[in-house]
Amino acid sequence: MLDLHTFDVFDTVMTRAVFAPTGIFLLVGRELGRRGLWAEGASAWRDTRVAAESDARRSGGEEVTLEDICNCLARRVGAEIAASGIAIEIELELQNCVGVTEVIQEIEARAQSGAPACYISDMYLPTHVIAECLAKIGAPKLPLFVSSAIGSTKGTGRLYRHVVRELRHTAGRHIHKGDNRFSDFGVPRKMGIAAVHFADSTPTALEARVHADVSVRCPIAATVLAGAMKAERLSPPSRLTKLQLARWTHACELGSLLHIGFVSWVIERVRAAGSDRVFFLARDGYLSWRLYEKARLRDPSLPPSSYLYVSRKSLLAASLGDTLTQEDSRWILARTAGLTVHDWLFRLGLDYDVDLSSSERARWKLTDKEQLLDPDGYGICEDLIQDPDFQAKVLARSRTQRAAVVAYLQQEGFMAADQPCIVDIGWYGRMQRSLVELGRPTARWRKVAGCYVGLVGSQPAEFGELSAWLFDRARGKNVAIATHLELFEVLFSAPHATTFGYAAAGGARVEPVLAEWDPLSGFWEDLALMHTAIEHVYDRTLVNGIQSAVIVDGVADVVVDAVFQWLFMPMHYQAVAFDRLAFGSDQINKAKEHLIYSWNDRQIIGLMLRVTRRASANQWFNGQILMVKGAAARVAVRLYRAAKLLWTRALVRSARLGLARSGTGPR
Repeated sequence: MLDLHTFDVFDTVMTRAVFAPTGIFLLVGRELGRRGLWAEGASAWRDTRVAAESDARRSGGEEVTLEDICNCLARRVGAEIAASGIAIEIELELQNCVGVTEVIQEIEARAQSGAPACYISDMYLPTHVIAECLAKIGAPKLPLFVSSAIGSTKGTGRLYRHVVRELRHTAGRHIHKGDNRFSDFGVPRKMGIAAVHFADSTPTALEARVHADVSVRCPIAATVLAGAMKAERLSPPSRLTKLQLARWTHACELGSLLHIGFVSWVIERVRAAGSDRVFFLARDGYLSWRLYEKARLRDPSLPPSSYLYVSRKSLLAASLGDTLTQEDSRWILARTAGLTVHDWLFRLGLDYDVDLSSSERARWKLTDKEQLLDPDGYGICEDLIQDPDFQAKVLARSRTQRAAVVAYLQQEGFMAADQPCIVDIGWYGRMQRSLVELGRPTARWRKVAGCYVGLVGSQPAEFGELSAWLFDRARGKNVAIATHLELFEVLFSAPHATTFGYAAAGGARVEPVLAEWDPLSGFWEDLALMHTAIEHVYDRTLVNGIQSAVIVDGVADVVVDAVFQWLFMPMHYQAVAFDRLAFGSDQINKAKEHLIYSWNDRQIIGLMLRVTRRASANQWFNGQILMVKGAAARVAVRLYRAAKLLWTRALVRSARLGLARSGTGPR
């Protein structure tokens, strides 16, 4: 006895790459305007198209057809414009259909088992159009029943009965899956059909917020950006693990919003500054560079760009002058806690085993290269940089490295630019300072600009302008999210090792030398997967002609709020996405690290309530919650959030009541 499985089509087997079905009508209105057939704007066409469908439903039977809608539309705008609009609508339906991976895999499994299955849709589109959409997304070929062709709908239950009669299903259960709570769930349940509600196609809170905020500026941009995020979230590559699926989801949501928002802002800054060349710095500028080049293919007026293989290791030591300045000493001592002696020396271009003799190790109290530089170790470093012999060794290595770095920068065109723009993730602006110091002897820049995701420090004006998109601690911009920098670095990282130096590669060319090992190398495959998701979302915005200025203005507030939620109240999939990542020894204090994912539910709940201890783990660096454990912990978090919200509301009501009684409140 085999069960009959039926599947809804739209927002179940496939979805559209727009926020809501009416988003297609906006795109139709814009295309009609481009063809000179409609002058009233995309929003006006959407409203007219919706009104025409309402007219058809009032005058028709149980279901309407696209022809019925076209006739009602013709009475409003004329036959020629109506026919053109409907033809464009069909084209855009085909262009914007995207398969829902989870459901397609389920259908394939049902088909292999031999169980009877079919598609069933309440839809005005002709059957052949929906069949073309299903073929395009690679859905298995099954019988297709469409309400516009049959004249019956799921909402009345008649379409379900029609399907059972047509397929002659007399034994076994009937199981239906769909997204509509009424026609795909409520109605079939009353008929004795085992209904499964598919809720994943419902827009997430972030997608809905993006749509609402961007709609104020441009409804088309809103439906395209939010719709692209939703479409990619629902169409991950097949056979991903739960961890990979969490990372894909995070990339489609906040990951795409961060990268697309940042690159759009960079494009506007580059135009405003009049930059003639843009240089994205490895590794944190990798994906931004790729997205920028995609935008440049569609807008050749943007200045050319390059991806520079540079790092703190390859630049900062090479940029030291003839003597160590106070600023140099601050950088050498910065973030040393948690480093080993070997790592700290390596940052300065020195190899513990090669460059230090046994007598020097003894004299400088560096007998163990794996010694962690805790506060006592910091004192060792401070003493060392005051030692003339150690200074001489560091400066000699700096001069050796400088020639290779300068040759690489000249080869990549950095010195030849008139008004270069440097793009990186940011924090202190030290990389820009080093680049300017290295280029000063030969470069003739008129102006150097720097564009960064965020800044927590600053540099003197002589090293160029530094601008931050998301936060800037020195200027008091969004200081609340100027934290958890390690998480930003992972999200903006590249799937290749850090740059250690440069070497001749035949002829006059200089090639970067990359590290043989990287602490995040095990994450590279998943990082490339996340990059793919973000690029797909951006491709959809570019294909639909969305301007960078619209994105920058529209997502400004929602990005800040979404980042705050990610850092301080992560969703479960966001926490899972960053589970068990190993950061570099210069990013965390390994000696004090408590890995939250090894804790049980009781410990996590205790951390959440801050009754026991705060974590210093690399996941949620300042002791925030990493909810990767069982259901009990997640339920506790929800209860805690609800209690905190009720407490906050009670405080607000109490404050308002106090003001009212004192006579100072609003009247």
